[in-house]
Amino acid sequence: MVRLLSEPRQLRYDLAMLDDQLRFQLQWLVGYARLRVTAGRRSYDLPPLGIDAANHLTTVVRVPADMTTILTAAQARLKRWDSCHYYYPPTTMHLTISNLDHVTSGLRDQILTVLEGVRPFDILVRGLSVSPTTVFAQALPEDSAVQELRRRLWAMEPKPLLPGLVSRAMRHLCFINLVRFCGPVSSELLTEVARLRTLSVGRFSVTEIELVRTDRFLSDAGTQVLERFSLDASSGYA
Repeated sequence: MVRLLSEPRQLRYDLAMLDDQLRFQLQWLVGYARLRVTAGRRSYDLPPLGIDAANHLTTVVRVPADMTTILTAAQARLKRWDSCHYYYPPTTMHLTISNLDHVTSGLRDQILTVLEGVRPFDILVRGLSVSPTTVFAQALPEDSAVQELRRRLWAMEPKPLLPGLVSRAMRHLCFINLVRFCGPVSSELLTEVARLRTLSVGRFSVTEIELVRTDRFLSDAGTQVLERFSLDASSGYA
């Protein structure tokens, strides 16, 4: 009986995950094709990092240590082919809920209001992909909590629209950056990413969200944790 009652909700979750999978597939096709065309010819610059570059307010979820171990092993495979790039240290691996640079006042109180009724939720991490500037692990929320959180955070104050098809698609996805390109991207690196397209990483439960002031990398040196917000396991929303 419980299963029958939960089927409509489960169907919505399944459809949402399928939508994310299709978005990731589109991202892979566009990003991989673009990087293949320019492989070895275009050189990428690394944005500044550290305390002097800590100009961004954002909400993030940290990746647990058992999963960063798997992702670090994947990074090692990529490094064998192309070691010149920036490889995210395991302590900085994260997924972003929403950037909040556009919010001008009352940030803490607004976030507390947004998080009312949100209980812990699960994230499935599976497979690597590429954007125009990064290699990342694909993260698939197993219910609608992330999209609802983002909708509420975006609604706090108007946010400028992101330019470009790829940027708009990435806005709706969850991902964990593993590599930031610095210098030319080799075809061998892209081939290794393709081999890791179905890497099974696992799932974890999100019980806490951090508000941070940080650089573009969530680097240890450039990140200040402003507040940690625990999700209420006894609340009714997911």
